[in-house]
Amino acid sequence: MEATQTYASATKRAAIDYAAGCLGGVMGIIVGQPFDTIKVRLQTHGAHYTSPWHCARHTVTCMHPFVQHEGVRGLFKGLASPLVGSVPINALVFGVHGSTLRALDSAATPSLSSVFYAGSIAGFVQSFVVAPTDLVKCQLQVQDGFQRGGRRTFAGPMDCIRHITATHGARGMFQGLWPTILRDTFSYGVYFYVYEATLRHLEARREALNATSQQAASMLFAGGCAGVVSWTIIYPLDVVKSVIQSQPSTSDLGLVRHAHTLYREHGWRVFTKGLGTTILRAFPVNAVTFYVYEETMTALS
Repeated sequence: MEATQTYASATKRAAIDYAAGCLGGVMGIIVGQPFDTIKVRLQTHGAHYTSPWHCARHTVTCMHPFVQHEGVRGLFKGLASPLVGSVPINALVFGVHGSTLRALDSAATPSLSSVFYAGSIAGFVQSFVVAPTDLVKCQLQVQDGFQRGGRRTFAGPMDCIRHITATHGARGMFQGLWPTILRDTFSYGVYFYVYEATLRHLEARREALNATSQQAASMLFAGGCAGVVSWTIIYPLDVVKSVIQSQPSTSDLGLVRHAHTLYREHGWRVFTKGLGTTILRAFPVNAVTFYVYEETMTALS
């Protein structure tokens, strides 16, 4: 009887983790999609496409001509793919992190090293879902920037998926998998570590000062910091991943070869292209994601 109750309790906690992660991720993606579209255009600009409106290399100057040329709806191009993908992705990230953390450290306040390891495992697992999702998103986000010669224009996510699978089979959907694994395994460890460390520090300081501020402010700030720090650390790898996933499937997709070519042709600054947009996006997106996650966890628990 006791074993059955323990199993039921663990299952319930895992289900709450998954549900809260889904909701937090969906809200975060909606907030961040315009920034993500600009980021991908900036990352791929100059590497292999000619824009009809000559996208600038900085976020603010890029946003204005983008809206003029493609309208506000253009900022949400490719939203369907990450939005649909966010359900299993964020369920995996927060669900696997929660379950792994409880397995690694059963203490009421787990060690920060356990938080990091659990985040890294969660990042590795979700890479196999996020890689095909990101591939479709990148293909759709940059297609208007390419010259038409020799490149197919997709009508939408399903058209893109049908073309890739028909041409290259299911394996074609995992273009850019290795960069995604390398990026997410480390970055999600950092992500959860920074969030937890920042939140604990802020809450300890708030209690020491007998402050009347709400915990919500701490969660929002800690979530924003986690997003900014984790993205900044792995950003050069994300640049290479975006370039690989925005290429036609027939292109050479070697990670090291792509990185070397980018450096040789554009210098080290190419690996920071779009970083400002990413940081601008990372803070509100992850602030919202963690806040919604924590509030949903509290409500469902």
